[in-house]
Amino acid sequence: METPKKVTWSANALLMVSELFDYLTETNSEYFADGYIEELLEFGESLAYKSEHHSYCRNIKLQEKQYRCALFKRKHILIYSTAASELLILAVIHAKRNPKDFENY
Repeated sequence: METPKKVTWSANALLMVSELFDYLTETNSEYFADGYIEELLEFGESLAYKSEHHSYCRNIKLQEKQYRCALFKRKHILIYSTAASELLILAVIHAKRNPKDFENY
């Protein structure tokens, strides 16, 4: 079992989570949005214990930066980087979005 890493959410990732919450509230309900976002944040925090479990992103430019992608509920992807004792979540995107939009991270 790997040693847990400190999980940090970038400002950009937190903004994306906030926008996702707003979208889910508009299209479903605040109750649904609260639950989904809570599970998403818990999933992100759980990467502290299994950061190496997920593979490198499929996008070539993201792979070159050694970014990993973790799929949440087959709907959203968390893009993150790892160091010896830290994990930085860079973005949260819908699984159908083109990761080329995030090559500049």
